[in-house]
Amino acid sequence: MGNKEKAKDAFDKALLGAADQQTVNFNLKQTYSVRSTISAHNEVKKAVDAEVEPNNDILNPNNIALETWIKAAKADKKDRDYFRFTTPPVYRDIIQVSIENSSTTLKPGLRVFNSEKSDISDWQRKTTGGADLNYSFASKPDSVYYILVSSHYETSGNYALTVKEGTK
Repeated sequence: MGNKEKAKDAFDKALLGAADQQTVNFNLKQTYSVRSTISAHNEVKKAVDAEVEPNNDILNPNNIALETWIKAAKADKKDRDYFRFTTPPVYRDIIQVSIENSSTTLKPGLRVFNSEKSDISDWQRKTTGGADLNYSFASKPDSVYYILVSSHYETSGNYALTVKEGTK
């Protein structure tokens, strides 16, 4: 409902009697990491954060929260954007990565890496300028993953990225 203080109080009470405190702690953390606002139609809309440069290599990624849109840009053909996120502690087997293209030139591409920084996906690419890109993969609970956003044929442009629990 957008009331963080009420949610915090509920999670604090849940911690007192919770058998699964790890899940409650994760949800409490998410309450504070995802900023929400209420629209005129009483729908919750997730806040938008911005990419912070430099994040051009896997050792310097932007940390992102699930369900948050990140505004970003592939500035030139050499620009690569790395992002890092952690999956929830309770088993959710599918994670969906979405790139919403806001340019007519960017041909988006992405790859996913595990906590050991090993590639776990083939290149996912769109060969049409302005195309959006969605990719789902099976994940492990409470695990770190990295996303590389690049482009096909060295194109550039603005985009927004989100990572969320989902279904294939």
